[in-house]
Amino acid sequence: DEALAQLAGSVGIEALVDNGDLAGAERLLTLLDARAAESDTAVRWLAYRCRGLLLAAHGEHERAIDELETAAFDPDAPQGTNPFERARTLLGLGSVQCRAQHKRAARETLELAAESFGRLGARLWEAKARSELRRIGGGGGRAEP
Repeated sequence: DEALAQLAGSVGIEALVDNGDLAGAERLLTLLDARAAESDTAVRWLAYRCRGLLLAAHGEHERAIDELETAAFDPDAPQGTNPFERARTLLGLGSVQCRAQHKRAARETLELAAESFGRLGARLWEAKARSELRRIGGGGGRAEP
């Protein structure tokens, strides 16, 4: 299934970014962008997320935030947008906002991510979002009862 392959490609890009292989991530993102241009599916929003994470890895936090905000909040996103993938995008956005010293925005975004993961029953991802919240300080990273 092509949608599954595109999702796997986005996960691959994120893994390459996490491992510091930015050139490899850029090559895969070029392929994902080409597919996104031909599609009206959620793959376009996966590409925005990947581009945002790649920009953040290059230290371009403001541009990264723009891409990630588009991926998370674009009102023209397709109806079938996967709520788990949106929550992952919010987690990435909040992390980049934190690195860019936008602490209030980061706190709000990460809380939204944690709540979204909680509604989905994705407890490990919720814990990851709460861990990011605790790094910011000032509340919001409450422990699970």
